[in-house]
Amino acid sequence: MVDAIFGHLSHRRHALTTVEGEVVNGDALLVAIERLRTSLRRVGVHPGDRVLVPARRTVAGVAGLLAVMAEGAIAVPHAPDAPAKYLERLKRDARAIATLDGSKLTVHQHRASVEVPSDATLLVYTSGTTGDPKGIVHTHHSLHASATMVAEAWGITDEDRLLHVLPLHHVHGLVVALLGILAVGGSVSFAPSVDPSTVATQARECSLLFGVPTMYSRLARAGQVGELASLRLAICGSAPLDRSLAASLADDGVPILERYGMTETCLTLTQPVDGVRIPGTVGGPFPGVETRIVDGELHVKTPALAAGIFGSSGGLPSTPDGWFATGDLAVLEDGAFRIVGRRSNLIISGGYNVQPEAVEAVALECAGVVGVLVRGEPDADLGEAVVALVVGDADLTTSKVAAYLADRLPRYVCPRRIELVDELPRNEMGKLLRG
Repeated sequence: MVDAIFGHLSHRRHALTTVEGEVVNGDALLVAIERLRTSLRRVGVHPGDRVLVPARRTVAGVAGLLAVMAEGAIAVPHAPDAPAKYLERLKRDARAIATLDGSKLTVHQHRASVEVPSDATLLVYTSGTTGDPKGIVHTHHSLHASATMVAEAWGITDEDRLLHVLPLHHVHGLVVALLGILAVGGSVSFAPSVDPSTVATQARECSLLFGVPTMYSRLARAGQVGELASLRLAICGSAPLDRSLAASLADDGVPILERYGMTETCLTLTQPVDGVRIPGTVGGPFPGVETRIVDGELHVKTPALAAGIFGSSGGLPSTPDGWFATGDLAVLEDGAFRIVGRRSNLIISGGYNVQPEAVEAVALECAGVVGVLVRGEPDADLGEAVVALVVGDADLTTSKVAAYLADRLPRYVCPRRIELVDELPRNEMGKLLRG
């Protein structure tokens, strides 16, 4: 993967634009990377060693990630503002030998050998929305495969400039948005913030924007979504985009395109660049990806599949015939996939199966409801009780939501308790935290 990136960086006049607006050429970035590689070698970092890297959206942050990968070591990106206790846990779990933060290199006391593929290069921890975070091992091969098929499907070339607004410790922001663009010779402009006016202004100078539903929703509420009409593509992922918002964006001329992926698989499904994009769906497979639905669950085969879970023997769990079971429930409608929920989110209440995403979709149609999260909570009588957290306007009441749902859903599906809250628990990628 780094060979592809380095091959494009040399003599590239515009590789990165910093949050301060400074344009950094490819040769300057290569010099920064080589300086950090020298520091890594000096302290004895070897191929296969894990190095923690605070994933800062800066030149030094990008250079640090690429330096670790270029040395044959394994970069472990994490949120720059991660709390100390989390970092200690991460350091222990990854058996990290060092932390590289800009030009500061801190060597840890222990070195632990863990069996990983020879071309392992990235250890990305899942966001933990449905359980404890786990470390996913990606290789140069899986990352390069991801970059290649995304570039082919979306027509990305060295003339594209991406407006980068995402965190760099998740697959969407790091593998797809940063490494994927640099691997095909494109350039990246880091936005100083996700403030709607800032994003709208910078979007005029770029051809691509990768975002999450929350960002597009805020742009729409601020009345600035029309500024995105000059983009070639506005990609949305990491969480479902509200159907009405998707239709509204399209009506405003925004080239919105939804996609689907996971930490384990990078991207697997995408709406077409040319063709009909059905709001609420995530299109079909990327080039080289195979898909099937078994008992409602999406299974995939992809060259971008990670090598395995760090610290466990063997690769990722797979079906007896070699497919990766995503855990996501999907349906195929008019040739496009729609993700309808996650198997692990299933609530079993009084012996009935309740899919929270289905309840949420109905609740969002209630006038005054802005957001909703449905989850199961322990109940002595039912096993699990269906509970709904709702964000709404000033006039919304729990009785109004309850009456609306009672008219449209079976009794056993309706929440036993509805609570009005100011905001829903989400991670930085906009995914609901159901735990």
